[in-house]
Amino acid sequence: MIRIKALITAFILVFCQFIPAMAVPAMYFVDYKLLVALHPKMGNFDMVLERHLRSDINFADMDQLNAVNLQVASLSMQAHQRVETLLRDLDRVDLELAKIEEKVSGQTSEFDNERGQFQGDNTRRAQQTKIAQLQEQRRQIDGRIVQVWDEVLNPLYLSRAQSKQIAEGVLAEIDLMLETMARQLGGALIMDSDYQAMPIIPEKVTSAPVVGADPLSIRLYQSLLNSNLVGDVPDFYKRDPQLAQYASAMRRDIEQSFDRNIAGQISKSPLFGQVVRPRGRMVLAGGQNLDLTRQALEQIFKKYAVRADIAARILALIK
Repeated sequence: MIRIKALITAFILVFCQFIPAMAVPAMYFVDYKLLVALHPKMGNFDMVLERHLRSDINFADMDQLNAVNLQVASLSMQAHQRVETLLRDLDRVDLELAKIEEKVSGQTSEFDNERGQFQGDNTRRAQQTKIAQLQEQRRQIDGRIVQVWDEVLNPLYLSRAQSKQIAEGVLAEIDLMLETMARQLGGALIMDSDYQAMPIIPEKVTSAPVVGADPLSIRLYQSLLNSNLVGDVPDFYKRDPQLAQYASAMRRDIEQSFDRNIAGQISKSPLFGQVVRPRGRMVLAGGQNLDLTRQALEQIFKKYAVRADIAARILALIK
């Protein structure tokens, strides 16, 4: 990030030398992925599956959780049979596709002066059409396989469409907030300090479902946002003179544990690149000591009524 800022700053200095009369707006940086990673609405987001855990499940109720897991296991058994059939269809299409592509790649032809075209042009066009049709069949089969495995996890997760809607809402909210901040700063430019052009990663189709992370691990950040643990110790430690001496050490342990877990969530922010990719922007300007990530995150926490002590502690950990 430091290298990116240095390159952009150098570009702006050169730009200003050529256009000295132009008013250059103030320039700020914000870590876009970090804002998404620490947004309360992303607190139950599984980055492996790119889906949110369902909010109507009480994950502390082991009976309910076991019932959901049994339902997922039953759906998985049914899905294996459906996927095996689809994979056979996929193998058939791939084999036919390979044969045609081999014929096309091995063909040589001479120009037919009477017809004004290369010999075998009509055949090649027909083959290219067939290849396109087979590739489309393959995409459709791939999509059905992904859909089958998605349905297996529906008892535990929101659908991809629902999660995408939530993520898009988060990005739109952050974008609007940054636009407002830019206006309040007199038309400042706010740039993504960690911008990376994200390649489109094709969906990997497998004969087994992609396994998400442990739900308790996914929900850890959400739990911390709603916790009463920062600096708090049980009242009986404060009331009992013999235990009071341990209260300070216990408070320190609680705070250190909180900090470690929040640092873990912060370290995951690069993994949210796929979430922000549709709205990724090229970094065009820069500055030093002008990072607005804390201010933006503070506004998000205020909007969602995150406890002041929880918010302050998380904000203090943002570098």
